[in-house]
Amino acid sequence: MLAFARELLTALHDYIPEATQKSPAFTRRNIFLRDDYKCQYCSSKFAPRDLTLDHVVPRCEGGRLEWKNAVSCCRVCNGRKGCKSLKVRKRYHEYVRRAERAVSVCVRIFVEQEDVTRRFAPPLAALR
Repeated sequence: MLAFARELLTALHDYIPEATQKSPAFTRRNIFLRDDYKCQYCSSKFAPRDLTLDHVVPRCEGGRLEWKNAVSCCRVCNGRKGCKSLKVRKRYHEYVRRAERAVSVCVRIFVEQEDVTRRFAPPLAALR
């Protein structure tokens, strides 16, 4: 019985549960990167200093500041939209799908980097 428990512990030593994989940080820069520095309403490309972060579903209507509800937007379009909800829901669903795809790509890159780090840093693991 003890030998079985030891083998089980050895087998599970390098297991990383899904819950510990972190999604990328929610920052303005990451939103702008996801949206390729383009205003999501007029599709024009801007410098980061000329972009703003817009809530697709406004905060006054219960919209939260999260990946699925934030898009990059130029100042003109953001002022035009104001605190109104998007009339064209089709566009909103495009943003949601794109946000989910961007998050999954960033998580995959993060996991790959973590794997490379583990491969080349086993001596450092003993210092923990």
